[in-house]
Amino acid sequence: EQGEERFSQKDYRERMREEEQKGGQMSQVTVASGIVGFIKFLAGHYLILITEHRNKGRIGHHPVFCVDKHQLFPLFDTAGPMGMHHPEEGRFVKMFNQLSLAKDFYFSYSYEMSKTLQANTGLGREVLHQADQGADPEALRLL
Repeated sequence: EQGEERFSQKDYRERMREEEQKGGQMSQVTVASGIVGFIKFLAGHYLILITEHRNKGRIGHHPVFCVDKHQLFPLFDTAGPMGMHHPEEGRFVKMFNQLSLAKDFYFSYSYEMSKTLQANTGLGREVLHQADQGADPEALRLL
């Protein structure tokens, strides 16, 4: 898909070597299997990463996973003037970490789970197209 880029372990190591040769200070901080998203507390934004997951089932031939563990990574200088020294920041981070993404958070690498089954299969478009063509409403209800 557009905007999506995946790297093999070999590609990753090669990119790390290139950065080191340029004098970059890159280092691996964790291994993640997905990005949940971003969240902002008082001191700044955090990246929410899936660090452990397991297979829960399938939708058609698409595997579906659930989150076992997640981790927050600050996207701001934690040693800066506000950083983690904001009086309430630690409390917000602790509350967020107590949320269990494992209970109700599912994802798939190959199936768009934020859309309905009808939208993913194209059935919704087919019904709308037939309705536009003057199909019998009773027959459309059977779809």
